[in-house]
Amino acid sequence: MLGYKYAMCKHDRDLDEKGEVKKAHWHVVVISEKREWQTAFSKRLGLENRFVQHPLSTEPNGAVRYLTHMDDPDKAQYTREEIETNIAAAELDKLHQKAEKKSKEEESETLLEDIERLATRSISYKDFFRAHPAFIYQANSLLKLVQIASDVQWNCTIDRETGELL
Repeated sequence: MLGYKYAMCKHDRDLDEKGEVKKAHWHVVVISEKREWQTAFSKRLGLENRFVQHPLSTEPNGAVRYLTHMDDPDKAQYTREEIETNIAAAELDKLHQKAEKKSKEEESETLLEDIERLATRSISYKDFFRAHPAFIYQANSLLKLVQIASDVQWNCTIDRETGELL
C-alpha cells in the first residue's frame, strides 16, 4: 500500500442497533513515519476525506486493537488471523497489545521534556499537541504554553505579541 505499513480487517459480522448484520466493510490502520495532511492522504487513496481519520495519539495500539474489537466484547469478535497486514508478526503482536499506562510521574516527565523540545524548536506545536492531546484542554491558550516553555531554565525568549519563540 504505497510504501506504508498497514493492518486491515473485514468487518462482516457487525450488528446495527436493530440487531441486524451491517453491510460488510473494512477498517484499515495505516502507519507512516512521515506526517501528511488528511486531505492529501485521502486523495492518495482515492477516498472521500470523511473516510479517513487522524488518530489522537501517535501510538496506533488502540486502532489496531479495534480491528478485532478486543476491547468491546459486546461487538462481533474478529480473530488476529482475520487481519491482513504487511507488518511483521512480532511488531503486530506489540501493536495488538494494550498500550501500557504511564504513571503520573512518567507523564509529567515526558510532558516537561516535550515542552523543552518545543522551546528549543526540536518539535512543532502540531507534534507537541499530537503527543499530548489532553494538554490542549489544560492550557488556557497557546501563549500560556509558550510562556511556560520560555521559562529561564529553557533559555528561550518569546515575542509577546505573536507568542512565537525567538
